[in-house]
Amino acid sequence: TVIPPLRDVRIVPDSVTLSIGDSAVFRAVTVSETAVAVWWYSSDAAVSFARPGSKTAPASQTAATVTVWATQPGTALLEAGTRYLRDAAHVRVVVR
Repeated sequence: TVIPPLRDVRIVPDSVTLSIGDSAVFRAVTVSETAVAVWWYSSDAAVSFARPGSKTAPASQTAATVTVWATQPGTALLEAGTRYLRDAAHVRVVVR
């Protein structure tokens, strides 16, 4: 079996500004002829993959799209990648 190469991974949007409690949906756009698994990761406390009030918040997820929630003021780097390629989006969380 020959699998066509994956040529690129991009996060859309590449930056957002959120208020505490707001959420944003990010999607990974890949340049490939086949579907590939994309993992998402952020270690910054300004955003979470869990809804506010959830008891557990995963550190990473594997999906084509993810929702992140603004949890505290600051900035976060949201990363998406495959085995060999990665991209990052910047999230700024403000108090309004």
